Amino acid sequence: SVSIGSAATDRIGISRVTSSGAAATDIAAGASGVSAYGAASGSFSIASQYTTKADGGVVEVSYGENSSARDIATAINSKSDETGVTANARTVAELSMISASGTVSFKLGGAGDEPSVVSAVVADTSNLSALADAINKESGKTGISAFSKGATLELVSDRGEKIEITEFSLGTAGTAALRAKSFDGSEYNGAVQAIAFGAG
Repeated sequence: SVSIGSAATDRIGISRVTSSGAAATDIAAGASGVSAYGAASGSFSIASQYTTKADGGVVEVSYGENSSARDIATAINSKSDETGVTANARTVAELSMISASGTVSFKLGGAGDEPSVVSAVVADTSNLSALADAINKESGKTGISAFSKGATLELVSDRGEKIEITEFSLGTAGTAALRAKSFDGSEYNGAVQAIAFGAG
């Protein structure tokens, strides 16, 4: 998600908008992967209420195909001299519904050029702390942290990178689910989406 506010010294904290970002999508067997935030290319306009530099009071901001929240925030901030508007990016997702105990493995993509391989033995699906530990061992590469909440994990990229899962494996046919959340993690964005065995 992207949180947008005024950078004007007399307006800081007065006007703020938080985008919901893109919901996660189903990841079926053989699919390329699932991302908790992956916006299609496009553009939008920011009405500048705090500066007279913007032509007609409106500045257009464009972003590329499959942009992350961080990419969009960067695009917004590149125009902040004209608009007086700044943006912060943060991506939050919930990994849940691990269907069985056993060795869970997948590739986790975030900040790095290449995804990191994550693998952990889940002895009890109501306690995913071992999986959280495995994800956190790779956080220096991915920029993604995991917080165990019993049968679910909250995945967070404080830089607003996409949280991408590919090549999911659990036993012979295990599954899981991913759901995108809001900037502060307090609300869900979109429906629960399935991660099938062998996806990606």
